[in-house]
Amino acid sequence: MKKFLKRLWHFIVSLFTHEFEITIYRQSTTTGNMYKSVYSAKRIMIRKDKHLKFRDWNSKKVVEVRSSSGLEYKIEEK
Repeated sequence: MKKFLKRLWHFIVSLFTHEFEITIYRQSTTTGNMYKSVYSAKRIMIRKDKHLKFRDWNSKKVVEVRSSSGLEYKIEEK
């Protein structure tokens, strides 16, 4: 009974959380080409100028991006 109530509570809370679409832009140092990666996440763990960490909703893996010169990213609410 306790497990059922816990799962029910998590389900109800998940209905009210927002989903974010995160787009990360990276530039290759050797060729200068721009690369774009798009992720979908419900929670962002760390959001700083040079560090971004979140759990990808599609693959269920933790994505951590760091850069010494700063990150270029866009976060949109779905």
